[in-house]
Amino acid sequence: MSPLLEIENLKVSYGTIEVLHGISCCLDAGDIICLLGSNGAGKTTMLKAISGILKIDSGAIRFKGTSIIDVAAPQRVSKGLVHCPEGRGIFPNLSVWENLQLGAYSRKDKHAIQRDIQRGLEWFPILEDRLSQLAGTLSGGEQQMLAMARAVMAHPQLLLLDEPSLGLAPQMIESVFEKIKLINREGVTILLVEQNAQVALEISKFAYVLETGNLILQGPSETLLNDSSIKKAYLGEAILP
Repeated sequence: MSPLLEIENLKVSYGTIEVLHGISCCLDAGDIICLLGSNGAGKTTMLKAISGILKIDSGAIRFKGTSIIDVAAPQRVSKGLVHCPEGRGIFPNLSVWENLQLGAYSRKDKHAIQRDIQRGLEWFPILEDRLSQLAGTLSGGEQQMLAMARAVMAHPQLLLLDEPSLGLAPQMIESVFEKIKLINREGVTILLVEQNAQVALEISKFAYVLETGNLILQGPSETLLNDSSIKKAYLGEAILP
């Protein structure tokens, strides 16, 4: 069976500065895959290239066996490739309900959309009592829940999640990761960019490590979790054996 997503020799630049220097990797359907790296490593750039927000310089991106290089970002959503960005990207002056409906903008099945909103509220019950509330007035954790619930409304087969725990309290971080596992159990493949490397490796099956735009390490998450160099770089030397 072919991978759900295949990337070959991907190069991306900002102006004259090349940020990704020929990345190649693949994602199997049904997995949680994490992408690790320090700030500036190119993680967010890679997600934006996959979702079509950024134009690539060269390389190949195939989704479900078909090239999507010439497919615009909105059409990639329609194909099942959905990006939940760093910073959440909610519409602060619209209600929670309106944000959820906008997540399904590419869909025409009105009854199914309403059914999926109800399902989303079952998955993210913290939102149910806030449907009429302006999204910008939610707490940071509530906004992250809304961002993920809105992304799920697009019926993703592959969900790109960029820093979902950023700036959240520890208790809310735990809740966010539980929701990520729930979404994955429902059949959604997830590519997770996350500074909390410990938890990201614990919930994922496979991991890639970027450093200054280069893919320097890859392997099963359990293996990387016990790798001394990964521990030192991303998990803190305090837990080194």
